[in-house]
Amino acid sequence: MYDNDRQSPSLDRAHGRVFLGMNITEAHELTATEGLKAMENGDLTAEGWLKSCFERIDARENAVLAWEYLDRDGALKHAQAIDKSGNGGIVAGMPFGVKDIIDTADMPTSYASPIHKDHLPRRDAGYVATTRGAGGVLLGKTVSTEFGHRSPGKTRNPLIQGIRQGVPPRAQRRRLAIK
Repeated sequence: MYDNDRQSPSLDRAHGRVFLGMNITEAHELTATEGLKAMENGDLTAEGWLKSCFERIDARENAVLAWEYLDRDGALKHAQAIDKSGNGGIVAGMPFGVKDIIDTADMPTSYASPIHKDHLPRRDAGYVATTRGAGGVLLGKTVSTEFGHRSPGKTRNPLIQGIRQGVPPRAQRRRLAIK
């Protein structure tokens, strides 16, 4: 599968790995540009890219707690439809997530507040609709601070234990120094 002279990415479909030069990269590690180029070259499918992202989420979610809601079935159906049609827009097949403070018509949007726990907006926010319209595959909703402003969410920093999303860095450093 690997060709030393090949400059564009190629995919080991059995293992979901993309070869970029001498480096073996999992599809979830690709930038949007690299993933879209690999798809354009026929080296990656929307479904393969999506499954790689979900595998990474499954491997890290217990440590990071980044996702509020995942729409595995909806995202998979969308990715399969893009692969089947061969066309789907300028970012066709690109996986993306949005904060839970952003409206999505087919996923709950709580604004990270218990008072909106089961809220289902009537329509997507403008940029969600635009990205979906261009072929982006929405994975789900990521944790946010309440109303995007207060009360930090549950997300943890995977690299520095004890650091949480939504808490000012200076306050976190003080808290860690006290421990």
